[in-house]
Amino acid sequence: MSRRSLIRDLQDRMGLFAWLILPLLVALLFSLGLARALDQSEVEARRTNLEVLGLFQSRLVEVRAARGIAYLGDSTGMSGKGPRYSIPGRLGTSLARNPALPPVISLAEAGLGPMDFYLLAEEVSHADPAAVIVSVNLAALSHLWAQRLSHPEFASAIGAERWLEAFGLPSVVNGVKADRLILYPGLRALGLGEVWRDVNRYQARFLQAWRELGVALGSTLEIPSWKKSPPRPSLASHSAEDQEALLEEALRQQQWNRYGKAIRGVDPEDPSLRILAATLRHWQSRHIPVLMVVIPINVELVENLGLDDPEGRKQTLDALANVAQSTGAEFLDLHDLLPGESFADWQGHYSLESAPEGPSLIAARMEPFLASMIEGRPE
Repeated sequence: MSRRSLIRDLQDRMGLFAWLILPLLVALLFSLGLARALDQSEVEARRTNLEVLGLFQSRLVEVRAARGIAYLGDSTGMSGKGPRYSIPGRLGTSLARNPALPPVISLAEAGLGPMDFYLLAEEVSHADPAAVIVSVNLAALSHLWAQRLSHPEFASAIGAERWLEAFGLPSVVNGVKADRLILYPGLRALGLGEVWRDVNRYQARFLQAWRELGVALGSTLEIPSWKKSPPRPSLASHSAEDQEALLEEALRQQQWNRYGKAIRGVDPEDPSLRILAATLRHWQSRHIPVLMVVIPINVELVENLGLDDPEGRKQTLDALANVAQSTGAEFLDLHDLLPGESFADWQGHYSLESAPEGPSLIAARMEPFLASMIEGRPE
């Protein structure tokens, strides 16, 4: 090949390289510019799953320091009025009367369910709690909960000893498929946790900025998502009677989406129950006492809406009791403890207006179980 041909071939290759690298450079410059714009703006996104994980881990430090009781639950274990008004807060106040009993540390966060408890089980056991309370919300057994309240990033905390076990479980229940079981623990093992958290946060802020821009422009610049709820029908053109009927039907559908699976009767081999059993077995192997509590739901509302199936509910509760019994955990069923007036909303959060209020009643029923478990535990 002549020198001129070599030069032309080299120029062609460099030209191709330039065309390949140019889009990457443009994307990089755009990303840097956008990151700077977001830093200078006041856009704040909701907490990412990785930030929730970080918060969870920080509370585990408290569990280890106090050798406390770890309370695992969702937003029903929280209170807008402050921690002391929540179930773990009320329980902690009650147990504090006995100096021999450890404090209760709340690990409750909105949307946590069986799959999250499984992924975080190793982190909890490393904190060496005096006991673990697993708060089971019957709504968390629903398909809707698994689809909309997924925390797949928690897979990064699964631990090497349980990694292979996870592949044998129905991890797809909460969006944690095989690729994520490989990628997320891998990022943590490589020491890229902080970088991953920053990228995750940047993505969340970008999506929030996009939505706010849409509002400012008077349009809907929503990024399509299969997780979005369908739009609610307009009531403006309906009579008051029709509006009431439509709202009742919307409430019936909402309650069925949350509790229908549990009301109808959960199969003993249901994926959520298999995952819950694996979680409890892990703590059993670490000799950590566990109290599994089925928290109250608004049974009165379910009955009034014509949705109830007592036999189906019993099947679900029997299946949950069997999970606890087979893994050495204590079981406490409080699902029908509270009257309708003890609930603050359709999502099953507890009201503080009734006397005595829900969290105190729940804590009072849990206290003797916990005291017996801890006081009878050999040192």
